[in-house]
Amino acid sequence: MKKWSLLLAVLSMGTSPILADEDAVLPKVKQETVIQMTSHEELLGKTAVAEVRKAYEAGECDLFLQEEEERYQKALIAGEIDLLGSIRPGLSSDLKKWETQGKKLQQEKQKELLVFVKSSKEKNVFIEKVLSAATDPISSANEQDAIDLVTHLRQMAPGTGTTPEENLLIAIDLEYEYKALHLDLPDAPLIEKRTKQCVLKMDKLHAMQTAAEQFQDESLKEAIVAYAASFDARLAQSWDMADLNGLANGRKTPENASEEKVASILALHQDKFSKLTKQLIEEGK
Repeated sequence: MKKWSLLLAVLSMGTSPILADEDAVLPKVKQETVIQMTSHEELLGKTAVAEVRKAYEAGECDLFLQEEEERYQKALIAGEIDLLGSIRPGLSSDLKKWETQGKKLQQEKQKELLVFVKSSKEKNVFIEKVLSAATDPISSANEQDAIDLVTHLRQMAPGTGTTPEENLLIAIDLEYEYKALHLDLPDAPLIEKRTKQCVLKMDKLHAMQTAAEQFQDESLKEAIVAYAASFDARLAQSWDMADLNGLANGRKTPENASEEKVASILALHQDKFSKLTKQLIEEGK
């Protein structure tokens, strides 16, 4: 059971800063926004996220979010949320070890990508995307601590927090985990899936911020403020890394020497990460 707990933790951290998102348009976005978002395969993450943020703040995603909320409420009544919460592994020494070593691999990957950018004489969208993916948007230890806290809450089952306020954050996280896992988009383009996931992340942050405004625990309230500080920048970095990962996982064929080099760097680190996960699962048997 121990090995499965670690595996579940690893899989559930797919939206953490450690791992780039592969799925991150809006069903009722203005038509020109849809055209802009779907007509640029190599759209920079900062541009894509800014477009999504603009649509979200303007209320253009409200119908989509309402439909997801109705789906969630039905699942809540049916007990599906309790089932999802029951498989959360909780915090463990195995998870912390995986997290620490995973961060080191992430830093190594980013360092190699930065070396590539500095050595390249090209100036184009692809190089900008690599630079974005390799640049850590987190600006302080306080911010990293807040991100780690929220990431850890993602592993915890409902009601296992140390305070009612932590339990509220866990419940919000579980709600949006369900919504993200149950997007009904089997034939939708990848950019549509990724953008809807991005909308859900923004809405989840809004729910956390709204809840935190009423917190008596000042440290937890401040943690949510710190977590939000570079939120869109982290989404943009994940967006760009997801595009680059397409070169390493076969979703996109490298078209030149630069893309081949980046693909080889990412493939090497994907292999290292897989071996690390397998090793820790084997140790946990």
